[in-house]
Amino acid sequence: MSQPIENSNLADATEASSHLDMSHLHAQAREYANKELSSLESTSLLHGDYYGTYTGSDNGTFFFHLDSVGHASGTGQSDRLGISFMITGSATSNGILQMTGDGKAGDARFTGQLNIKTGNVSGSWFVESIGSGLFSGQHE
Repeated sequence: MSQPIENSNLADATEASSHLDMSHLHAQAREYANKELSSLESTSLLHGDYYGTYTGSDNGTFFFHLDSVGHASGTGQSDRLGISFMITGSATSNGILQMTGDGKAGDARFTGQLNIKTGNVSGSWFVESIGSGLFSGQHE
């Protein structure tokens, strides 16, 4: 003869499921969704105006505008040489920045990173006839 199987675990599980706080679960789901939306929105903050300075073998200031598809254009001003130059380039959706400067001193290369959350931009620059250095700036 077989003995009846007691299933006290089933009774405990049924009792536990009736104690689920659905409003708490909904609140957690809303919080998660809001975090996802805010992270999506932060990538749209990538475009706009950036201002900053560069230092090293030369020093000066720069400005560039980054449009909504990642194209950069702007100007720079050398304090040491007293000349201005044009800046063009692009940025990827994850913030990698590649730009060139074109002026009397030659072609400059700017390579850096845009921090999508803080709006900071930083990296390094190089001009064959002048040297190299660092740049940093901020989204305005």
